Amino acid sequence: MAINYFTYDGTPSTDFNMYISGDATYGSPERDVEHIEIPGRNGTLTLDNGRFKNIVVSYHCYINKDFSTQIEELRSFLLSDYSYRRLEDTYHPNEYRMAKYYSSIDISSVSYMKTQGEFTLSFDCMPQRFLKSGEEEQTFSESSTITNPTRFVALPEITVYGSENGTITIGNYEMEITAIKDGMILDCTNQDAKSSDGTTNLNAYVFGKFPKIESGEQTITISGGVTSITIKPNWWIL
Repeated sequence: MAINYFTYDGTPSTDFNMYISGDATYGSPERDVEHIEIPGRNGTLTLDNGRFKNIVVSYHCYINKDFSTQIEELRSFLLSDYSYRRLEDTYHPNEYRMAKYYSSIDISSVSYMKTQGEFTLSFDCMPQRFLKSGEEEQTFSESSTITNPTRFVALPEITVYGSENGTITIGNYEMEITAIKDGMILDCTNQDAKSSDGTTNLNAYVFGKFPKIESGEQTITISGGVTSITIKPNWWIL
């Protein structure tokens, strides 16, 4: 029988002698919509806010030895930081989520002498299931195409190389850079341009739309002082 576990912020649950059942990890998030009733009008008007809500992902967990010590270590690890951290599990080996943990840890059963125990851990997760294939960088030194294999618009991270002025176009999204800093990063998720080391904000040098990658094949065009770009596409599904 396969042994299943999760990895949170780079630390596998097996470090705490803990294993999981991931039966509750296959749900999908809820779309953020508002339902409006209008007097004199049949039916319901639906207002789509263009986003998905967070989802709770729960694991039924089992510590198989040294329960008293391991549960204390686990509690300290999970509750020491309430920021989004990377969550992976062996049920979905090609994906990861961004998650944070804030719940209590309620023990459902403990064996005699407290050597073993069962409980449920629930993570507050961003709605996306990011594909690990979306972390693979692609470099372009001339006009080309890129194919988004999912149904969802991806927000890439683009590293720009060159000098002076230049333009990047992906599909219908065009961005002009008035003073290229070699290795500058376009963080399309956070709508930020920054230096290669991430310490200097360069938003004053970019104009237009931060590129997005629509579903399917999209044309890439680079011009002017842009000599090449490297794209980490950040593909995701629900």
